[in-house]
Amino acid sequence: MSTIPIESEIALLGSMLLNPALVDEVAGELSARDFVTPQHRNIFNSMLKLRAAGNEVCYLSILRSYPGDERDLGGIEYLQKIDEAVATSKTYRVFLEKVINASRVRSLSQRLIECQKFLERPVENFEEAYSHVAAEVFSACSKGESKDLVHISKAAEQAMVEIKAAFDSPGSVSGTSTGIDKLDEMTTGIYPGQLLVLAGRPGMGKTTLALNIAQHVSNQGLPVVIFSLEMPAVQLATKMLTESTGISQTACRSGSLTGREIERLVSAKNNIRDNNIWVHDSSLCTTSEMHSRCRQVRALAGQPIGLIVVDYIQLMSGKTEGKRGVSREQVVSQISRELKIIAKEANAPVLALSQLNRGVESRQDKRPMMSDLRESGAIEQDADAVLMLFRPGYYEDDQPDDLCELIISKQRQGRTGAINLKFDAAVSRFSTWHDEQPRKMKPTREWVL
Repeated sequence: MSTIPIESEIALLGSMLLNPALVDEVAGELSARDFVTPQHRNIFNSMLKLRAAGNEVCYLSILRSYPGDERDLGGIEYLQKIDEAVATSKTYRVFLEKVINASRVRSLSQRLIECQKFLERPVENFEEAYSHVAAEVFSACSKGESKDLVHISKAAEQAMVEIKAAFDSPGSVSGTSTGIDKLDEMTTGIYPGQLLVLAGRPGMGKTTLALNIAQHVSNQGLPVVIFSLEMPAVQLATKMLTESTGISQTACRSGSLTGREIERLVSAKNNIRDNNIWVHDSSLCTTSEMHSRCRQVRALAGQPIGLIVVDYIQLMSGKTEGKRGVSREQVVSQISRELKIIAKEANAPVLALSQLNRGVESRQDKRPMMSDLRESGAIEQDADAVLMLFRPGYYEDDQPDDLCELIISKQRQGRTGAINLKFDAAVSRFSTWHDEQPRKMKPTREWVL
């Protein structure tokens, strides 16, 4: 065993004896199990207990307060050695980083041994085996910056940093921009850990809007993962090419293109190559596989994911799918909850598309409501925001065909309302609606901007 972590642990413990206030700082970043020897773990635990009780922290108080045999601490001479290990506590962070790094390497080594044992057993499902191994390795490699237990004062400090940033730049987007200006105004952007649901009846443009947002997030230098259970990756790429060039999908499919249009498409294809967008287009995707793929993309990209898109919830398979006594609504509820967990674990916003019930079609007012979410279960409960698309012209001849309402039915940290967008289906593009010409419409509701 290398002596480097041992010497670093001695120096770190010595720094805390020299400056007991460091015990609280160190405890926020590691635990006793991060020390390699049982003696060091016992010494650190004794320090924590002394600090919690408001008692003096020194090698003598550790010795006196320890309930077991002093040999569990290494003995009095060893404690004296630790007490004299460093002349200043100012360099404690150097030793702290070395102890943490050594602990993570040991953890990774142990996880790999356990993975090897797991794979030596009969494994019927490759994806399940891959997910298990990826989860073990990812867990070992996580730096652990976001611990489950956080003192409220730390959270308040972070909250004030965010409030101050908003105060210094009022009206700005503090989260990640969606590319839809009015949506950004109402939400201040999308944030890591959020579950956003984008719902609508078929033909409303859910996939198109999700792709527009995904491209915009990618253009900000952030990795994007798209789980497309309905549409192959090639079709998604075609939509991106038409949106970028303004060339219709019909022209692309029929081949009715000019030489200049081909050049524009090639240029757009080269630009898309620079976008950090990853597509998983399996129609049999589970949340377990999503966990694995997100970890994979994070490792490949070398940075946190900026957005995860799921198209769409009702096509996903749940762990309890097909089990006796389990309804489809219960399965979708479980999927919804697990998507929220993915958002928190990946520390990225998840934009999950959802279908609406056919009951919308039988109403006089076709504008969707949250109760229209198909097999809704806990979707509206788990979601931080619920967005719904509605095209009046889809149902009424006297309405513009390209008008689309983006209705914010729920938003935990902001207001609800609706935004008028222009939907150009031919080129797969949403843009701001500019009401520059007279049009026959019903009186606009108060909540429409």
